Amino acid sequence: MIAFGESASAELAALTGDEVDVEALGDRIRRLSAAIGEQAERLSKARSKAAKRLARDVETAMAELHMGRARFEVDIRQQVAEQGVPASLNGTEPQTYAVDATGIDRVEFLIAPNAGEALKPLGRIASGGETARLMLAMKSILSNADATPTLIFDEVDVGVGGRSGQYVGEKLWRLAQTHQVLVITHLPQIAAFATHHLRIAKGERDGRVVSRVEPIGMSERVDELAAMLDGLPVTEVSRQSALEMLRRVEQWTARQSEAPPARQAVLTGDA
Repeated sequence: MIAFGESASAELAALTGDEVDVEALGDRIRRLSAAIGEQAERLSKARSKAAKRLARDVETAMAELHMGRARFEVDIRQQVAEQGVPASLNGTEPQTYAVDATGIDRVEFLIAPNAGEALKPLGRIASGGETARLMLAMKSILSNADATPTLIFDEVDVGVGGRSGQYVGEKLWRLAQTHQVLVITHLPQIAAFATHHLRIAKGERDGRVVSRVEPIGMSERVDELAAMLDGLPVTEVSRQSALEMLRRVEQWTARQSEAPPARQAVLTGDA
């Protein structure tokens, strides 16, 4: 009976206490909204500063990747909502903004791939190759803050010539210092930077076409790069060109001796 009385008293207190008092709950909501608004305001201001630096660095990286005079911008907007949190942005009077777990900002990446074009949402206008190279540019800038362990790049060489391919290969190699990087490429200038080379070949089995992926050694790698450079059959001249390319990459990577070992794999062949 004593235990039942204590349980009933606790239940009564829960039913009549502050937790179900409308006025007390309203006051608690206002306090929490103000606290969330202060944190969201600080986060929004920090994002705005970071967005300007990111846009500048991405445009520089895109130029290095020979994407022409492409422009990049980070668009940050907020939505006024009656059921939101209060915040004062850019010195304006406090307003109530919609909020979720990421804050009060709605962030969108905008790109103008060619000079004279207007900035438009990246996801709506960028081609596969442009998206891959833009992701490479961003990942190379944000590599220290990115917790994604493995990155896969496909079509990163679309529209890229041999000279530009070397810059792409260098950026991929640097990115591989902090991530595992898988690259599917048809460009030998990129494939030469990999520490592991996998060849993709298509064949027929039981009446169906299947793809086979196999790691290749140094001699096979030279032939694969030679074939990528000059086609089949592989000649001694193209083989020497492939060896020279590998030697040049080896010399370049040796000069980056302060970096830890790279973890970059490349896939070539009939992808």
